[in-house]
Amino acid sequence: MRFITTINEKGERNNMLYDMNWLASGKPFPPTSEIERLADYRDHKAMFKGDLDVVFEAYKTRLRSIADKFAVLGYTLGDSEFGIDLNYFQLISTKTMDLLAGDPPTVSGADGVDDIKAHSKFAQRLRSTICDASRFGDGLIRVYKDKCGKGNCAVISPEMWFPIVDRETNEIISHCICWVNKEETSFMMRNKVFLNVQIHDKGRYTRRRFELKDGQSNNSANLPNKRVVMYDSYKIGAELPVIGNAVESTGLDDFAIVPFQNFVPSDSVYGISDYDIIVSIIAELQVRYAIEDFVLDKHSAPTPYGPSSAVKQNKDGSWSFATGSFVEVGEGEQAPGYMTWDASFQANHTQIEKLEKHLFSLSQMGAVLDDDAFGASQGFEALETRMTNAKLKARRMTDDLTDSVKKVIALMSQIGYARICESDLTVQWNDGLPTNEYRETEIANRKATLFTKKRLLKDHFGFSDDDAEKEVKAKQLEQAEEMASGFALGAGGGDITDEVDEDEQANAE
Repeated sequence: MRFITTINEKGERNNMLYDMNWLASGKPFPPTSEIERLADYRDHKAMFKGDLDVVFEAYKTRLRSIADKFAVLGYTLGDSEFGIDLNYFQLISTKTMDLLAGDPPTVSGADGVDDIKAHSKFAQRLRSTICDASRFGDGLIRVYKDKCGKGNCAVISPEMWFPIVDRETNEIISHCICWVNKEETSFMMRNKVFLNVQIHDKGRYTRRRFELKDGQSNNSANLPNKRVVMYDSYKIGAELPVIGNAVESTGLDDFAIVPFQNFVPSDSVYGISDYDIIVSIIAELQVRYAIEDFVLDKHSAPTPYGPSSAVKQNKDGSWSFATGSFVEVGEGEQAPGYMTWDASFQANHTQIEKLEKHLFSLSQMGAVLDDDAFGASQGFEALETRMTNAKLKARRMTDDLTDSVKKVIALMSQIGYARICESDLTVQWNDGLPTNEYRETEIANRKATLFTKKRLLKDHFGFSDDDAEKEVKAKQLEQAEEMASGFALGAGGGDITDEVDEDEQANAE
């Protein structure tokens, strides 16, 4: 789908924004350099929802040509008909979300973290952001001060995101959040279109507002990769005064926008979607299954045969097979029966199996997508082995997302909480595989020499800070009592016997 870099005539990268010159009257919105990225987001959103007809138009054209060969069979392809929808896209994103945050990561190392996570519903926000990082390549969380006066966070769509990049270091120096809305005006009751902009710098953001002129279709037909991208765009009109303060303080020492991204190549600031590499495979699977539908729809219905006595004439003059009644079969006549289609789809099935194998391999989610992998696994170790590729993918993503998790927690702590430094936080990701208390205990025992008992209780058994502290103290008291009892019974056993004998002797005297 997306080619990460496009080159203009001067040999410069033109898929990123290096300054704010694009945000001015007379300029197109969205900027031309961002059209391809936004078109990909649009397509990936449709894939996730299962609206594959919108994205696979080229494959539908091919499918129509195949359907023409079956025209003699009375089969035609409707405008919106594309067989079954193999929505592997949504499955890949939700399973990636399950592997990374289905069992939410444990964030520890400072007091108050649990309160921040609970107040902001951080686990839920994180799952949504990881889902965006999978389907779009980019997920975004915005930190803000809520009505309670505390730090909170919200997930925003990357379709609203226009980062400004330093040309030399390729680092983001400003985040622009833009959205279009229509408002009904009093003049002739016409709807006007406006562009709302937030330009986020460290510690503050600037609000701007523009009028947008009538939309038009933007055709980026001259891309080097020969891809033609159609995307609705506007022309920026006059800048308008904003309602309220033009500059707002965020109360943070960093950007309020925190990206959560899939793998980011060196020549871009945008992540690569999980969908890009498997689009053609799933589209071809759609075609393969549709071909079988063509034939089966026409020929799978059984056709009855038999003697003339097996049919009866209806009132309208038509004839029908006399099912559910006695049929007399004369001498030499063939008994009634059904003629069923029994041709082979072996070649088509073989192609489907090959395509699915490529899908499982390229997506790195083979054991996750193939339900048979779980049924064939014998024990937890076997399941872990089959899940190696998926776990490696998850670990690669968590390595990139750990810093983002720390930053969001640390930023929220700066508003209404005791300040937490990112360097004090530790993020423990869980693999999301089904497990039990025995397995958790085994894993915790392996880590016992590395981490404190309090951390093991929090990471592996879901204890809060207070509950973990109470459990550790209770265990220490229990061990102390056992040691004291053992010392009395073992080391001092002879003394106890002597004391009893002395008491008995004194009583006798």
